[in-house]
Amino acid sequence: MHLPAWLLLAPLWLAFLVALVPIIWLLRNRNHPPGRCPACGYDLRGNLSGRCPECGTPAPPDQS
Repeated sequence: MHLPAWLLLAPLWLAFLVALVPIIWLLRNRNHPPGRCPACGYDLRGNLSGRCPECGTPAPPDQS
């Protein structure tokens, strides 16, 4: 009995996608330590512009 290749690979892709969802969620919802950009985590110490130079997100008032 010969199975089509897609029938063998579909469960592997499904397992990959199921594992990928929590990884993406964890990466997007991580907390950055104080002094870092809340969006990208760039170090804002010494930044006087009030914006993150990496992504352009406005810095919180206590970090600018």
